[in-house]
Amino acid sequence: YISPHCGEGFGLTLYDNMILGNKIISPLYSGETDYLNKNNIIELEYKIQEIDGFNQHPIYKNMIDYSGCLIDYINIYEIINNIKESIDIYIILKDNEDYVTNILPNIKKELEDNFECYCYIYENNSKDKTKEKLSELFQNSKGNISLNYEDFDETQFNQENVEYIKSKLKNEKNVYDKIGYRVEKISIARKLCKKLCNGKKSKWSILLDTDIIIDFKTTIKPLIVARKEKYNSKMLCSNINTIVPYPEYVTNNLKDNLISYNNSEYLLNFYYDSFAFNYGEYLWGKNMIDIVDNLLSGKKYLEVKTAFGGCVLILSNILHKCNFNTNKNDEIMKNKAYKCYGICEHYNFCEEVRDYTDIYLVKES
Repeated sequence: YISPHCGEGFGLTLYDNMILGNKIISPLYSGETDYLNKNNIIELEYKIQEIDGFNQHPIYKNMIDYSGCLIDYINIYEIINNIKESIDIYIILKDNEDYVTNILPNIKKELEDNFECYCYIYENNSKDKTKEKLSELFQNSKGNISLNYEDFDETQFNQENVEYIKSKLKNEKNVYDKIGYRVEKISIARKLCKKLCNGKKSKWSILLDTDIIIDFKTTIKPLIVARKEKYNSKMLCSNINTIVPYPEYVTNNLKDNLISYNNSEYLLNFYYDSFAFNYGEYLWGKNMIDIVDNLLSGKKYLEVKTAFGGCVLILSNILHKCNFNTNKNDEIMKNKAYKCYGICEHYNFCEEVRDYTDIYLVKES
C-alpha cells in the first residue's frame, strides 16, 4: 500500500493496511508515526516545504502552518521497481541428497532473485545426507526448517485408509502397496510443514514438490500472470509432465523405490501428476501431455477438481484454512486411483480449497 501523503492526522487507510499485513510504502511522517514500525515499512524520502493550495482549501486554509512533506515521484518509481513480492515457500523432503545438492540450489536462487522468500522445509528422517545439505543451503534463509530423526509411526495414519490398503495387498497382482503407505506419511508431513509458518504469513505461497526442475521464466512467471488474468482463482497449478519411465541405468540401484507397470519402471520418489489430477481419473496415463492438451482445447487455463502439478501458487490464507488428509468420501471412492491404492492427500485438500476458490491448471507453466 503506497501513501505519498503530505501529512496525516491519523491515517485510517495506513492503519487498515497495517492490520491487514500489507507492505506499506510511506514517508513515516505525522500521525502514522504513532503506530507504524519503522522496521516494517519502506520509507519514502521527503522534504518539508509549504504545500501549494493549502491556503485555498476549504478546511486546510484554517491551519496556521501550511507546510507538509513533499515526495518526489521519481523516488516512488525507483522503490516500486526495486521492491520484491514477499512469498512463502513450502517443501517436504526425504532422502533427497542429490536433489538438494544439485538441483534445489538453482531453484532457490531463481526464487530469491525474484521474491523476498520465506522458506518452510520439513525433512522426514532421511538416511542420506539430506539434513546436512539442507542446513548448508538454507542457513541464512528466512523461514523455518525442521530436521527429524524418527519416522512416522503407523498409529499416526488414518486407520480406515490403512485397512483399505491392507485389503488391496491380499491381491497378489497388486503392485501399488508402497504408494498407499507413502501417501499417509506425505499427508502428515504436509500438515507439519504448514505449521512451520506460525507467525506472519506472506499474502501468497508456493508449494514445491521435489524431484522436479523449474525456473522463474517458464514455471513461476506464468502462474503470476495467471493470478492477474484469472483473478477469481486463488490456487494455480503448474502443468509439469512427470509420468516418465526411467531407463535401466537409472533404476538398477533403486529397486526398493520402484513400481513396475506395463513393462516400464517408475520411481516412487518422483511425483505422479496423474495421481493428483482430477481424483486420479487418468491414473498411469503416460500420455498426460496429450490428455491435458485435449482437455484444454486451446484454452490457457483448465478448471480442475483436484491437482498439484509439482508447483502451486496459492493464497496463503486459503492454504492454512484447508487440510491435507486421507479421509474418504463418495467422490473419492468412485475413482480409479482409490480403487488401485487408496487416497491421494491432495483430494480432500482441493475439495476444501474449492469451498473458497476455483482451481486452475496453467498450460504455459
